[in-house]
Amino acid sequence: MPGQDRRKKKKLWRKRNNFNKGYTPWNNKLQFELGAEADPSNAANIKVSRHEMEIYEATLTQHNDTSVFYTDYNRNYATRCPDGATKLTRGRGDATCYVPASIWGHKHRIRGCLHKCEQPIEIEKCCTGSWGADCDACPSIYNVRLNRPCSGHGICNDTIDGNGQCSCQENFTGYACEQCMDKKKYGRNCDKDCQCVHGTCENGIQGDGSCDCDSGYNGTWCDQELEACKNKICPKNSKCKDVFGWVMCTCDQWYKRVYISINDTGSDLVNGTDVTTVGSNETEVKNSHECVPIDVCTESSYKRCHDNASCTTVGPGKVNCSCLTGYHGDGYVCDPIDPCQVDNGGCDSNRSRCRYAGPGEHTCECLRGYEMDLQLQTCVMIDVCSINASYCSEYATCSVIGPLQFDCTCNEGYGGDGISCYNNIADIIEDLNNFGDNKVKGKMNYASRLVSEHYYKELRNNGPFTLFIPTDGGFRTVLGRQSFEEFVADADTAKQVLRQHILVGEWTLDKLAEANDVYTLQGIPANIQAKTKHGDLFYRYKLPGSVGQRASKTTVLKENIIAANGVVHVIGKMLTKTPEVKGDPKRSMLDLIKAEEKYSRLQSLIEKAGMTNHVKATNITMFTPENSAWDSLPENALDHFTSPEGVNSLRQILLNHIFDGVIEAAELIDLDRIKSQADVEIAVNVTEKGQIVLNKNISITQTDIPAMKWSLPSYNICTSTWTYQLTSPKSM
Repeated sequence: MPGQDRRKKKKLWRKRNNFNKGYTPWNNKLQFELGAEADPSNAANIKVSRHEMEIYEATLTQHNDTSVFYTDYNRNYATRCPDGATKLTRGRGDATCYVPASIWGHKHRIRGCLHKCEQPIEIEKCCTGSWGADCDACPSIYNVRLNRPCSGHGICNDTIDGNGQCSCQENFTGYACEQCMDKKKYGRNCDKDCQCVHGTCENGIQGDGSCDCDSGYNGTWCDQELEACKNKICPKNSKCKDVFGWVMCTCDQWYKRVYISINDTGSDLVNGTDVTTVGSNETEVKNSHECVPIDVCTESSYKRCHDNASCTTVGPGKVNCSCLTGYHGDGYVCDPIDPCQVDNGGCDSNRSRCRYAGPGEHTCECLRGYEMDLQLQTCVMIDVCSINASYCSEYATCSVIGPLQFDCTCNEGYGGDGISCYNNIADIIEDLNNFGDNKVKGKMNYASRLVSEHYYKELRNNGPFTLFIPTDGGFRTVLGRQSFEEFVADADTAKQVLRQHILVGEWTLDKLAEANDVYTLQGIPANIQAKTKHGDLFYRYKLPGSVGQRASKTTVLKENIIAANGVVHVIGKMLTKTPEVKGDPKRSMLDLIKAEEKYSRLQSLIEKAGMTNHVKATNITMFTPENSAWDSLPENALDHFTSPEGVNSLRQILLNHIFDGVIEAAELIDLDRIKSQADVEIAVNVTEKGQIVLNKNISITQTDIPAMKWSLPSYNICTSTWTYQLTSPKSM
C-alpha cells in the first residue's frame, strides 16, 4: 500500500558490462547517466523500504581523453572516472582499442588507448509481496509489516512487472483472500465445518464456529429443545432462551434491547413487562423493552466494512461495502489506488515518471535530462549543448543525442574525439609555417610546398601516418647543388624521398624508442634513437644506408604534433636514400624491368610467357619479384614454367602479380584485399612496425616506382608461397 513500510532486503549481484564512452555516438551518456544514477545523493528517490536493491558492479570503458592519436598526453593521463567509480588502469591506459575516424569521407581505424572504470549500480527490484513500479504492498487483512500477502491464503502477482492481484487458495475467496469460499466453514484455514443444528454459525476466517441458537433451542450445537419455551411468548424480534438456568426472552442476533415505558396496558409490548410503577398522575405505567436492529455500519463493535469503504445496511447483520473514491478492493479490504502502477499513470514514459500523490491521484515528474515546458505543458529534452558548449572543441559540432547526452563531432577535415579536434597532416604543415612557434613559423615553406604539390591528397585523406619533415634549412642535404625548384620538379625523386620520411601508423617518439626499427612508406627500415646529453633527452631519426654518414641521422626539433590522421615530427634535416629503382613516367613498365639486373629472371619469364605486350598495357600495377625470389623456388621449377606443359601456369603466376589501376602505397594500406588479373584476392596487411605485406608473408621492399601510367612495387616472395603456386597457379 502506498505510504506503508515494507521490510528492507538487499541482494548482492556481480555483473560486468563494458560501456564505450567518448568516441561512440553516446559520447557522454555514462558520464551523466551512469555516474549520477549510482551516486548516493540520489538515494532519497529510491523507496528502499519497499524495494529490493540489486547491486551491480559495472565496468565503464572510457575511450575519451586517452588516445595518442586523438588527444594530447596531459589530458590522456588526467582522464577521470565518473563520481563514485574506481579507476582500474594507470598512466595512458590500455592500448587495446581501435578508434574509427573519418577524414574527408575516408574511413580509418586508428589505434588508441582506453581507461577502465568500475562502479556499482543500484537497480530497483520489488521485495516479495510488493508489486508494480511503486512496489505497493499486495492486498492483505494483516498489517503490512507481517508480510502476509493475500492474507496468507493466496499467491500475489508481485514483482515490479506484476499487477498485484491475488490468486486465492482452494478454500478462500475475496479481494485479499479474506473470506471462506464455503459459508459453512470457519477457522484460519476455512477447513472446519459448522455444527449448528438449529442456529447460526460464527463462520469465516475469523469465526470460531460458535452457534447462536434459534428460539426454543439450547446446547453447544443448538440441538436441545427447551420445554419451558413451548408456552412462552416473546416480543417481536426476540427469542426464548435459557440463560444460566433462567428461561427468558432475548433479542434475536443482530438486534439489541431498548427499554421503553408503556402507558397502554393493551399494548403487545406488555408481554415481558419487568416492573410496575405509578406515575406522578397515579397512572399505572409498565416498564418494558423492545428489540431493534443493530446499525452495524455505525457501531464499531459490529463493524464489517473497511475504514476506506462506505457501508449500507440491507438487513439485520447484512451490509453492502463499497470502497471509497480513490480506493479499490471488495469493500472489506480497500487499498489506495496508485495510478502510477498502470501505464505510468498516463505520463509519457519516455520523458517523465509518475509520482503517487494520494489515493487515486498522481503527478508527472520530468525525468533527468528533461524539463517542463510550461507553454506546452509537457517535458522537453534539456539542450545540454547550450550548457556545455565549451566542452567540445572549437572545431567540433555539439549534438544532443539523448537525455543529458551530447556528442562532439569534429568538423569536416578535422579528426579527433570532438573534445580535441586536429587538422590533417597536410594542412598542419601549412599551419606550422603560418602560425607555429619560433622554431617553425615561416621556416616550413619547402615542406609545405613539397607536400602540397606531391602528397597533399595522401596526407589529407589517408593514414594513419607519422611524418618526419624538416624546416627549410634541413632540405640542403637532398638539394646539393640543385635548387629547390629543380628538386620539386622531379616528382618521382621528391615523392620517394618524402615516403622515406613517412611511417605507417601513428608513432610518438616514446613508442618509436621502444620499437627500434620501423618501416617507412617507401618500404625501407628506419630507426629512432634516444640519447641523453647534458641532462637533456635527444631523439635521432636514422635511415640506414642514407647517402653520406652525416646525412644518415638527424635530431628531432619538435615532436608529437598530433594530427587527425597521424603524428608530425619536425626534424633538423632531410635524410636521403638512393632509390633502388628509379622510376620514369615516360618509360614503360617493361623498360624499367629491363633496366634493372635484379629483375632479369622476371624479364625472361615475361618473354617466355608471351606477355610483353600485356606488361606494356597502361593503368596497371605490377608487384615485381626480384631474382632472389625466383632462385628460391624448388629445383627444376623454372624449367617447368618455361616448358610447353608449364607455360600456362607461368602466365597465371604473372597475372597474379598484375592489378588493374594504379595502386599507390598510401592507398594500399587502407585496403583489406586487392584482386589480381588472375581473379585471385590478395590480402593486404600492415605489421605492428608499419611494414606492408601481402598474404601475411610477402614483404614490399620498394613502393610506387612510376612508369608510364603504371605503378611498380618491388618485393620478395617466400619459397613456401611459390611451392603452393606449383599446385595452384592462381594463388599468390
